[in-house]
Amino acid sequence: KDPAHPSAGGEPARHAPPPEAYSRNCAKCHGAAGEGKSIYPSLVGISARPQRTAEDIVRILNDPQSYNLERRMPSFARKLSEEEKRAVAEWVASFW
Repeated sequence: KDPAHPSAGGEPARHAPPPEAYSRNCAKCHGAAGEGKSIYPSLVGISARPQRTAEDIVRILNDPQSYNLERRMPSFARKLSEEEKRAVAEWVASFW
């Protein structure tokens, strides 16, 4: 376990509460703290994967299929403002 990255051992790191846009639009599938639910993936540690920077996450929110994500992941291009997408992306990218 890497002490610099608290969740490296598999447990979510403690971090800031989610932005309201996440709670309203993402938590029902990805969990209140990004832990994942049922068939929906955990977002914990996602920023360690290739093409998952905050900028990538904003692009994913706009067009998930361009990242070859499951069709059940909807686009939020018209559902969230740019500021909301950025807040969600930065929060998700902060997970270790």
